[in-house]
Amino acid sequence: MGTIVVFGQDSRTQRVNASTFGNRIGGYRGGASVKVGSDKAVVVISYRLVHAETSEVIATGEARGESARKSTGVGLAGYGGEIGAGGGVDMTARNFQETVIGEATVDCINKLAAIANSKEQRVAIRNAEVEARIAEIAGNRIYLAAGTNEGVQKCDRFEISRVIKEIKDPSTGEVLDLQTERVGELMVTEVRDKISIAYYNGTGESKVGYVAKKIL
Repeated sequence: MGTIVVFGQDSRTQRVNASTFGNRIGGYRGGASVKVGSDKAVVVISYRLVHAETSEVIATGEARGESARKSTGVGLAGYGGEIGAGGGVDMTARNFQETVIGEATVDCINKLAAIANSKEQRVAIRNAEVEARIAEIAGNRIYLAAGTNEGVQKCDRFEISRVIKEIKDPSTGEVLDLQTERVGELMVTEVRDKISIAYYNGTGESKVGYVAKKIL
């Protein structure tokens, strides 16, 4: 998340004019104008790095980009008799990234990206606890009643346990905890929204209704 707090350009120009006069017969007159400019631009972004899932603020600060340059413009004009002519050169870039404010913007964004990359180690990899039941068994393929909606990912490993006893609330009948016995492990090979397919690896027999708990 960020806010642009400074986006400005300071331009200063000095102009020098010079005129020349030709001979009286030809009536020639000429002039030159030289413009020397000094441009400086500053762009500052105030940022907050926020964990999208936990809303934890990881870091705050500012990224500052600057650019400075000198520019020169030359204007020429002449008049002789009934004929006049003029010309000029403008060295100002038209493309935004090539302008002084564009260079400052790019510098600021590059610094902001470097700051974000330096904070990578502070962003904990999401490793959510997942517990589900075995919904179906087809040979060595086991279907778990949990998928991407619950945070299951391909290659996740689960511990399979047989349910020995359910501990329930005597008033509501809600299951508060389970007494289980480990029988083996499985690895997820395919994940859908509400279901995962895994291969079983264990010495004990797995059955529908057994508990699968993700190994963190």
